[in-house]
Amino acid sequence: MDDVNKEKCGEVAGRAALIIGNECEFWGIQEFVAAARWAKAHGIDTINPKRANGADRWYKKAAQLAEEYRAVTAEGVGYIPFGYVYTLPRCYGMGYIEAQAELMIEMQRTIGALQPDTIGWVMADMEVEMNGRLDCAECFTQLLAPGRDLLFVTSWADPREQNWLGVLNILRNCLNCFLPQAYNDWLESREYAELPQDMCIQTMIDLTQEFGANQQIAIAQAAKAHGQTTIWMWEYQAALRNPALVDELVREML
Repeated sequence: MDDVNKEKCGEVAGRAALIIGNECEFWGIQEFVAAARWAKAHGIDTINPKRANGADRWYKKAAQLAEEYRAVTAEGVGYIPFGYVYTLPRCYGMGYIEAQAELMIEMQRTIGALQPDTIGWVMADMEVEMNGRLDCAECFTQLLAPGRDLLFVTSWADPREQNWLGVLNILRNCLNCFLPQAYNDWLESREYAELPQDMCIQTMIDLTQEFGANQQIAIAQAAKAHGQTTIWMWEYQAALRNPALVDELVREML
């Protein structure tokens, strides 16, 4: 990934980004504003709410997504929506992947319409359903690439173990930045052992110990030492429970 693209992804995400998961499915504008204010108070540059689950729009209409974006950015915080990508058995064909790709494009274009340079952005969360699915990766890539808009993709930090090396090799043709889910110390070690280091990479850190020994500060320090300018944090509810950890992680990226 070229340095210009890496710089743009860092500019859009900022130093620290905070995922907001399933709890925001039915949020109104005031909940997004409250999350943005909390994020800003703790030095977080961008919030990343889940706005689609498969081909199901949680924002209902593009106008609603635009309203959320305007409300959050008015608080001085960035907004990168994401959708979780599912697959279906091969016998169903590629229609469902195509629908999800079109939804990603809609989110990109909705945000791009609000930017002076017309560049929009979205994040795709791809996990176990995509393991080994070269066919789905190829279909998704054909629809998303190339383009002016930015695509962040988050998935496993251990692609070899997850049968994702081939999938990632295909997706590299459409993604702008890859966010490995380094949710514990072992996964963080796989990030640097298994991922192509010429990609734009921004590490995603889990704020709990749910997945085993997890030295979050050391993981952030390693990301910075490898030239990464952004860390992503999973996720909002855990952040609310442990603001001191969030504050320390943000300080590490200064």
